[in-house]
Amino acid sequence: MGRDRTGTLAFVIEALLGASETDLRMDFELSALSVKGCAGYAVINGYGDQRNAINNLYAYIKTFQGADLAEKTENYLLGIGITAKEIQTIRNLMLEEVK
Repeated sequence: MGRDRTGTLAFVIEALLGASETDLRMDFELSALSVKGCAGYAVINGYGDQRNAINNLYAYIKTFQGADLAEKTENYLLGIGITAKEIQTIRNLMLEEVK
């Protein structure tokens, strides 16, 4: 469906940009309201529910060094091979002021 992958990627990008934990969780919950959303977060393909997966990702990101969630997420991304230049490009594109 793509909902889970999209929600997870949005979670990581929003964390990188400095969104609060509350906003991250509320935004992710909205993906359950999609046309293909899983009622009650049913187990998907034996991997467990997506809410548990996002909690596990959040807990894992929090183990990285950094003063706040944005820095921890940056260090997580660096650890999986995203370059500092790519991270800055993401920030520049997403935080650019609309003129």
